[in-house]
Amino acid sequence: MVDVAHIIPPSPDDPPPTPWWRRPRVLPWLAGGLVGAVAIGGGLWAWKPWQSVELPQSACWGALDREAIRPFVGSDGKAEAHVHGELSAANPLAQCSVSWLPKGGLAAIDATVMRADDSLHQIDQAHMADDIAQGRATELAVGDHAQAWVAPANAWLIFPCPVPEAGKRGYVSIMVTGDPQVPARPFRELVQNRADFILKLAKEVVQREGCSDVHLVDHATVVPFK
Repeated sequence: MVDVAHIIPPSPDDPPPTPWWRRPRVLPWLAGGLVGAVAIGGGLWAWKPWQSVELPQSACWGALDREAIRPFVGSDGKAEAHVHGELSAANPLAQCSVSWLPKGGLAAIDATVMRADDSLHQIDQAHMADDIAQGRATELAVGDHAQAWVAPANAWLIFPCPVPEAGKRGYVSIMVTGDPQVPARPFRELVQNRADFILKLAKEVVQREGCSDVHLVDHATVVPFK
């Protein structure tokens, strides 16, 4: 039986009951749970297990390693390298690209290395001068006996290099382009990355072919586009 004598109805003057989340035994448990949630959340933010990037060890005749490829690709997907032709004086045209899957369309980065004679060299120089004069490109200082310029979507670098078996002076023309929509990076940084790559690729050609007149700088800083 219930002892009704000990049941005292609450008085309007009594203080309100303490909420369950403010009770002494609940507070330590609640604080520990919040700390754990923050730690787990922070770990997921840094790790992001739902994102994965697959990169080749190197690409473009070894001029692009994994670290150099990374700025040109996205944050979740796979990069594949494709090479056509070797960097050799005997080969008039060599191409390399890094595609980004699952996105299709333009390659994330694309490079063309072409042997040029005097007439093609003059065309390249005229093209460069016109683009700079019209504000479509910016000249890039890359070293002695070499010329380079960058545009929003492309970078070019040309320099003399003899072709021993042909007995001609000859030139090398390098063009680098890529899909600007693949990486979620600032436009100016992407242009600088292309300039870094084309300079590195030119150094690879100079080293392989022994273009003695060409002395390239260690780093070329791109003047920001207006």
